[in-house]
Amino acid sequence: MRDLGVFLYKKNILSYSILFLVLYFFGNFINENRIILENFKSIYFSYFILFLLLNLLNMLVRSYINIYLFRSLDIFLQPQEAFKLVYKNTIGNLLGPFKAGSGYKLYYINKHYNVPASQYISLNTAYSLLSLVLNLLILFVSLIVVRDFNYLNKDYFLFIFIGMLISIYIFYKILIIVGRKTKIKILNNFSSGFVSIFKYKWNFTFLASVTFLLILLNIFALFIAFRIFDFNVTLLNSTIYSSIGSFASIAKITPGNIGVYEFLMISSNALHGVKVEEILVSSIFLRTINYMMLFLLYLLSKIRNLSQRAK
Repeated sequence: MRDLGVFLYKKNILSYSILFLVLYFFGNFINENRIILENFKSIYFSYFILFLLLNLLNMLVRSYINIYLFRSLDIFLQPQEAFKLVYKNTIGNLLGPFKAGSGYKLYYINKHYNVPASQYISLNTAYSLLSLVLNLLILFVSLIVVRDFNYLNKDYFLFIFIGMLISIYIFYKILIIVGRKTKIKILNNFSSGFVSIFKYKWNFTFLASVTFLLILLNIFALFIAFRIFDFNVTLLNSTIYSSIGSFASIAKITPGNIGVYEFLMISSNALHGVKVEEILVSSIFLRTINYMMLFLLYLLSKIRNLSQRAK
């Protein structure tokens, strides 16, 4: 346990060190390009309200994803309980290093529902792959529609998409065999967790459908964000941008993945066509909304606790 604590401590130091460097260089960039800040002067208060509501809707949809995800393990979360998990998971991911939010969720599910860590991790890995496949599908269809890309690019992405589906299917079949043959508990748990997401066909279909709607909601929110700043970014460009951005969640290094996400989007500019200034302005705005939403929910929870004590 002591070695684990030292390891986590070193990871935290590394994460916050990277964050400090990112913020330092980001601050210098903004200082040298102060015109970027001019974009925020034209924002109406109503836009903040709109995006706070979209952010809340996002959290509600993710709550129902959690409900149906854990039903794969015959765990029946209550809506309020699922929303609390999303809220604390978001706090951990935005303020903590690496995937601190996921760590809290693992602790909660293990403590209250006795789900082994390996089973929890494999279930969430299966869901992450589902989300990744849906994002890749949307990205591939979008690239087909965009006529600026040559056939080789489309063929390349089709190859990746089909290859990923085949790999997941093979991995799924291997885990079924492992689950039947092995007597090693940790492998059994991992196998059952991954396979369980496909166990109930109706539940899996609903989970995939809601995840697809969440992806569309994120694309819509991003497109509206570009619009309110009068950026000339089309819905199709927003779709490609959002689909690529989803890959940043695979490896979370800094709190909120600050810097990592922006680096990915700037380096993939040739694909989505969004300018550096537009990337930075939209990212600052959407991150601000995330923090505002968490602060408001925190205030509401405190007010609720005080009112309950007063009764």
